[in-house]
Parts: sequence; C-alpha cells; structure tokens
Amino acid sequence: MRAPVDVGNGGAAWFSITTPGNPDAQPVVEATAAIWAWVDAHVHAGTRVIPIGFSQGGLMASQLLRTRPERVLATVVLGGFVLGAPQPGDPALAVSRPPVFWGRGAEDHVIAEAAIDRTGAYLPEHSTLAERVYPGLAHGISEAEIGDVRAFLATHAAHAERQLAT
Repeated sequence: MRAPVDVGNGGAAWFSITTPGNPDAQPVVEATAAIWAWVDAHVHAGTRVIPIGFSQGGLMASQLLRTRPERVLATVVLGGFVLGAPQPGDPALAVSRPPVFWGRGAEDHVIAEAAIDRTGAYLPEHSTLAERVYPGLAHGISEAEIGDVRAFLATHAAHAERQLAT
C-alpha cells in the first residue's frame, strides 16, 4: 500500500507530519484503521500479514502489530519508530513477543533521538527483536539492509509454513 498524502518529490505520508518522531495519536489511529479496513476487504480473514514500512510507514507497520497482533506474523520497521501511546495489543505482545526486524541508519538525523530511544525501549519488551544499525546510512535503506530483511522474511515465512503443515 502507498500512503495517501502526497508530500512532494515522490514522497507520501499516512498523515500530516507535525512533530517528527512524535506524532499526535489520533491521526495515527485513523490511518491504522484505514489500513486495517483495506486488509479486511482484500486479504482472507485467516491470513496473517507481514507489514513492512519505511520511516512513517515503519510506524504504521508497528501500529498494525500493536493493534491486531493476532493478524500479524512478523513486522519489518525500516528507519521508523513506535508511537508513544499505549495500543490495544501491547499486553498480548508482551507475552507472545512476535518477530520484528528493526533496521535503521547510524547517520539517520530525520527520526528524532527520542523516537529511537522510545522504540529501543519498547521493542525488546514486546517482540523477538532483530535490530540492525547500518554504519554510514542516513535516512534510507541500504543494499545490506535489504539482504537482512530478505533473510528475516525467509526465516519467518518458512517457520509459518512449517506450522501450517503440522
């Protein structure tokens, strides 16, 4: 899915960017509901999804996990962060700890340090975290990161297939 708000230069957003890394909760809740409405309309109810997102899309990938963890197999957050407000699925995630890949650039100055700190505190407590920080990478996605995401997805998709077979 592509975010609906055109921000110019080929970029898109799920909601207006006010305070980078610390958005108001209500627009995030509304965007999350819109994504789930699309998933519910287009993806079989028994199918678990793997949300993947970059920057604000990474926030939205984590929101899908945090709002309906039973529908999410694994999550990939690239150059993103988690919302600073409690979400309905947080208690279940603290128990189930599903796989999450969180990749970011060591030189990323777009995502606020407070958002990185908040995400760094949240994810280890609510997921089985694969965290990677890429030296020299700013706010973007590197070839090495794509390779790590590919391996992460292959591992967790294979695990899901084995579970379905038993």
